[in-house]
Amino acid sequence: MPTLLTPSSDLPICPSCRNPMMSTPNNKCPLCGFALDALESVSDDTTPYADVAARSYWKMMCWVIFAGSYRLSHVARMRRSRSSLRFAALSLSMLGLAGALAVLPMHGWERIEDRGSSYPQGYPEPAGNGWQSVGKLPRPPGLIAGELVMVRLWWNPGLWAVSILVNCVGAFSLGWLLILWVTVRSNRSLHAEYRDEKRFTAAIDYCTAHVPILLLAAAIYGSSLLQLLGRILQWEVQWPRYFHTVPAYLLGAFGLFMMWFWLLRMAHTAPPATSARAGRYFGLWAPLFTVLLFGGWILGQHYAMPHIARLLRMNFCP
Repeated sequence: MPTLLTPSSDLPICPSCRNPMMSTPNNKCPLCGFALDALESVSDDTTPYADVAARSYWKMMCWVIFAGSYRLSHVARMRRSRSSLRFAALSLSMLGLAGALAVLPMHGWERIEDRGSSYPQGYPEPAGNGWQSVGKLPRPPGLIAGELVMVRLWWNPGLWAVSILVNCVGAFSLGWLLILWVTVRSNRSLHAEYRDEKRFTAAIDYCTAHVPILLLAAAIYGSSLLQLLGRILQWEVQWPRYFHTVPAYLLGAFGLFMMWFWLLRMAHTAPPATSARAGRYFGLWAPLFTVLLFGGWILGQHYAMPHIARLLRMNFCP
């Protein structure tokens, strides 16, 4: 293991870990492995997406997701640029679309399900405005008490559109808030001598390359609306709802894990003197804040939508 020297030694200083170098094998710092062909510890954005002539979102997405350790270490030292912000804006637009797709089968729909003795006085009718009947089924003559059968399906296009708009704008806005928060806090996780270098800023923007995985998961979950319509309209081919929900949850968890693991790998490219602190932030505090932020949003809109419906006079129940 190389011996640490004091900065006062009359030797070249590594621009990344700030330690003097007695030798430079393979033109790299013997302590942290920083490639010395880079003159500074941080640099401008030199990713393929920064090349306007050859710019492609999907190629850059693959470039980020399949980045090796050497490529990742250089992305971590790049400053935020217009190109990285443009890339993040496109990714977060997809996140907004994912938020809209995820609520397609949720708000604005009201299912009446009978267990055999649930509605002795008849099935309820909507109290608010805008509700339309999608399908009605008679109570099956052989219904066993406790068996759950959907007999009515109501749809409110206005409330459905409001829910889609709220979740689309909310997911897009929370994405930007998360990027801003992670950028500020990740900089504070570094030692004071590195905080003016703007490390990780471009890498945090490009980490949103994993958002299309979440978009695909949301599309699979949103397609469960077809299963709901198939039940009430008595399609010949029907399937259980978990055909949609299980793949969606697994794919969404995989996308979030890939994003977390990418940021964790990036944190370990920091100078050795501060990589442990950066690793703790990206490994623990950043994902915890993400879960609290989006978890709070999901729970909040779940409980707020009935009140919004009542405010707009589109409530189903009196």
